This record gives sequence, C-alpha cells and structure tokens, in this order.
Amino acid sequence: MKNTKNSFFIPFLVFAILILIVAFSLKNIYELNNNSKWVVHTCEVKMALANNLSFLIDMETGQRGFALTGNRDFLECENLAKPQIQKNILQLQTLIKDNPSQLQKLDSLKQLIDLKIAFNDKVIKVRE
Repeated sequence: MKNTKNSFFIPFLVFAILILIVAFSLKNIYELNNNSKWVVHTCEVKMALANNLSFLIDMETGQRGFALTGNRDFLECENLAKPQIQKNILQLQTLIKDNPSQLQKLDSLKQLIDLKIAFNDKVIKVRE
C-alpha cells in the first residue's frame, strides 16, 4: 500500500516543481523582454539627441565659415541642418510623449535651439 502512495506522490511532486519552474521562467522572460524594450527606447532617445547636437554643430560650422570668409558655400551646411533639427525635435516629441517631465525638458531645449538659430541668422545678416 505504501508503494502505491509513493508512486503517485513523487510524479505529482515532480510535475508541480516543473510547473513552478516554467511559470518563473515565463515571468522572467516577460520581464526581460519588457526591460529590453525600454533599453531600446532609451537608446532611440539618446540617438535623436545626439543627432540634434550634430545638426546644431553643422549649422554653427556653416554660419562661422560664412562669417569668417563671406563664402556662401558654407551656408549649405547651415541650410541642410535647420530642417533636420526641426524634424528631429518632432521625433523626440513622439518618443517621449508618455513622459511629462521629459516633455518639459524638451520644451526648454527647443527654446534654446530657437535662440541658437536666431543668433546664427543674425550673424549671417550682419556678415551680408
């Protein structure tokens, strides 16, 4: 009689342990997947910010080259960078639309970028 009891209990215990292992594994896989999505999202935001900085540098380089030499060829960089900056700001707004504090920071950044663009335009007009 004991033999029958053990023969039922041991497979049931093994099965229960396997179910627990599978449940914890699935939970961990779900969390890993969710965390990797946030890492990718963060990288996208950082890349958009880095691109914006690069476009601002291009714009300033073109403005500075024109201011120093008077050669309008330098303004091509500036003219190409301006629309990309605005496009990039829209991309950033889309990426961080679910984070109000980041949206406030982006508004501050947009104001600073607008000031920089206005300054560059003023320097170009003075040089002309």
